[in-house]
Amino acid sequence: PNLNPQVNPPFVPEVVEPMCTKLGALLEAADAASPPTALTFVIVVAASSSMRRGTAWHALTQTPYRRAMLEIPLQQHGYMAGHQHIEKEATRMSSCDTACLFWQNNTATGDARTSLVPFPPSLEADIRATFRSAVPYMNKKKKKSTGGGKKS
Repeated sequence: PNLNPQVNPPFVPEVVEPMCTKLGALLEAADAASPPTALTFVIVVAASSSMRRGTAWHALTQTPYRRAMLEIPLQQHGYMAGHQHIEKEATRMSSCDTACLFWQNNTATGDARTSLVPFPPSLEADIRATFRSAVPYMNKKKKKSTGGGKKS
């Protein structure tokens, strides 16, 4: 089986660093399993200047399992508010850049069906478009252009 979980931890080093250790151990164990299991993690974190200065950033970016990283500038994406069910606007502008890191074990990288090396340009384009779709002013344009029925 191929496993591809997404990880979106709280953006604090005290959580990110142990998460990196745990993910590395899971990737190593998946390679050592009989039969080996292809495992990919997609990690989404804030790429703020304070995060980049710390050891958590080093743990995220300097692992031998990192296969790719996309950086999304803050002006090019928004996010879903955690309490969007009670907010007027479901999306908000991001307050900092975001990084998407792609970690894979050797089994996943060695399989042409799952490998992210080299990183597929079409996948990058899809990811960037998805982040862009959460920009609040983009959602207002969509609502206006897709509306048309009367409210009852």
